[in-house]
Amino acid sequence: NTADIPFRFHLRVPSDGPGLKREFEVVPATGTILPHGKQKIQVDFIPLSTRSYHLNLVMDIESVGEEMATVEIRGQSIVPDVTVSSTELHFGDCFLRYPYKKVIELVNHSDLPAKFELLPQDEISRCVATYEVDFPEGTIEAFQQRVI
Repeated sequence: NTADIPFRFHLRVPSDGPGLKREFEVVPATGTILPHGKQKIQVDFIPLSTRSYHLNLVMDIESVGEEMATVEIRGQSIVPDVTVSSTELHFGDCFLRYPYKKVIELVNHSDLPAKFELLPQDEISRCVATYEVDFPEGTIEAFQQRVI
């Protein structure tokens, strides 16, 4: 703020998705900058699809106007190459109500970390068998594997 008075600001990415589908988080999104003061801003990018991004971060100043300043945001989201160690689990003959364990490993073949989340088991498949995992979500570092 180069002025002799404070001002309240609001930061936003106008073309970001509505509600829960937002891909950008701005911290802080609102605040006051004192006369001749500064404010560090952090922009977190959590892409929801694979594509190129060319957007603007805009600053609205209360009682002055909208989009008083802009910062260009460019990016490219990609998907790391992750595979499952086994696509089938063979248990052979099993006793009723006795738990059996098998290991599944996720392998990250790329030079980027990969986030994963296992969806809850649906009711229909629970009629056949149930499963539990030690790590239903997490991160696999570049060129690493993770037992779930």
